[in-house]
Amino acid sequence: MQQLDLERLIVFNTKDASVDEVWRELWHLLPKEVYDSIMKLQRVTCGSRLPRVDMWIRKDVAAPMVRHLRMMTRNRTPGLVESLRNVGYANHEWRSRVVSSWRLALWRPWLERQSTDATPSTENLVRPPSTGVLTLNVNGFHSKKIQIAELLERERVAVCALQETLVSATQYPPVLAGYNSYMVPWQEGFRGMAVLVDDRLASYEISHGKEQLKGYRFLLHVKVSGIGTLRPIHFIGCYLPSGGSYRAERQDGFVAIKHLFAAILDRERGATIVCMGDMNEGLAMLDKRLASSEGQVLRMPTRGSEMSRFPLRGAAKALDHMLVSPRARDVFLKPRVLRNISLSDHRPLGTRLRSIIAPQVGTPVPRIWYDPKLMASRSEDLANHNRWLALADAQINDAAQLSQAVDDLTGTFDSVTRHIGVKLDCGSDRKLFIPQKIRNLLKKYKKHSRRIAGLMGRGEPVPETLTVAYVNARAKFRKQRKEFERREKQKSYARIADDFLIHDHKNVWSRLRAQIDTKVRGNASQPVRNKAGFLCVDEASILAAARDHFKELAQDDQEFMSRDDARW
Repeated sequence: MQQLDLERLIVFNTKDASVDEVWRELWHLLPKEVYDSIMKLQRVTCGSRLPRVDMWIRKDVAAPMVRHLRMMTRNRTPGLVESLRNVGYANHEWRSRVVSSWRLALWRPWLERQSTDATPSTENLVRPPSTGVLTLNVNGFHSKKIQIAELLERERVAVCALQETLVSATQYPPVLAGYNSYMVPWQEGFRGMAVLVDDRLASYEISHGKEQLKGYRFLLHVKVSGIGTLRPIHFIGCYLPSGGSYRAERQDGFVAIKHLFAAILDRERGATIVCMGDMNEGLAMLDKRLASSEGQVLRMPTRGSEMSRFPLRGAAKALDHMLVSPRARDVFLKPRVLRNISLSDHRPLGTRLRSIIAPQVGTPVPRIWYDPKLMASRSEDLANHNRWLALADAQINDAAQLSQAVDDLTGTFDSVTRHIGVKLDCGSDRKLFIPQKIRNLLKKYKKHSRRIAGLMGRGEPVPETLTVAYVNARAKFRKQRKEFERREKQKSYARIADDFLIHDHKNVWSRLRAQIDTKVRGNASQPVRNKAGFLCVDEASILAAARDHFKELAQDDQEFMSRDDARW
């Protein structure tokens, strides 16, 4: 048989079918010329694994036979076969044996098989340092989540302030993979805002609920450490109401901004403060309102045009601004309006750290994932693996040998679980997955959008063909985006159901919390003060302060009372 030009296939999931039963099934499923090309069938039984059937067939008909068999067995599900049997169908097309579970694979010699050991991949494990700061009136978060994620990834944004999120307290919060979210919900008279912070940076919200000033309800204060300076940075998201009838509310907002800047600078001399958002105020009036701040609140002039809002009707206006402290003016570059990005009638306003300041990003922490379904199905392989035999002769007589045995057990468990594919390495950073097809549609949609914006900016007429192409590209993108979001939800619900069936209730609640949690602890260390009162923000000084603190606690028992058995 080796002299013939044959291909060896493996048929899995044949269960208790004998060779004769497999021959009969193939006779009814395959055309005669394909059936005659099968030279041999052999049932193979492997120790702790399910039996299979090996098939030798001519190479020129192997691939067509696989396609035909898969097509013919697609509808042979157990439920359908049982239903047809109950109503009297007993011909060869709907017999009792179910072959819809048959799976075919190409046999390979042992030496040519690739190892199944999972090796950690260095690709896409570490995101580049994020040094960007951006503000945008998004006019609806959930409908533009993919575009926002793509924008933050491309611009390497560390802190992003969003206005008009249109997310109420009863809806899913504005959560984005790789970012911690701080939000003010959509309510009457206020359309909602949020501040997204890279989860590799230590951050927390500072509440001002007890302040007497009315304007604090338009502000969202978040303190961020590790973005590149030696001290934490105060980021203040701002969204002031628009319209002539809300001048008094905007005035209250600016009073609150000046009051907050003064309070922070009074506590932390030389603090770095950035207030950004949609302030709905022109440049002349804004400079007039900031004139009384005595140099504590400065408006960052933009590079290029300052126009950030482009309504469908009317002239463009400069309504989005960045207000900074004197120290922040030296830390950040002048902001720029990204006019080629049109997620709403506002354009993003972004800046980044100066190049002379190196960003501080913690060491990536590897993430491990165990496949519970695969662990349940291959439990016998896990328990009967040959590598456990190396631990049978271990001699444990003292503490050193016990420690060595524990290390050997841990290493063997790691190697066994990786070998059978149960233990996998995941990326150290969370990141929203966007299929390449949707990325291409988004690129085409943005291309037409930029062309239309350029023509309208120059006052030229927009051709009808370009308008039609733009509308079609937008419709295709939105349709594919909705289908992708629906599939992702189905996968999420399926994973929750699988965890529930195997009684992994901890993972069930973890997945449910992930739908609504806005803050995920990253690998950034929170800043602490050492014994001398100095604020430690870098990794080395934080660990040194923790080491000194716990060392002092451990050595605080001067009279050895903790070792007095009679006392306790």
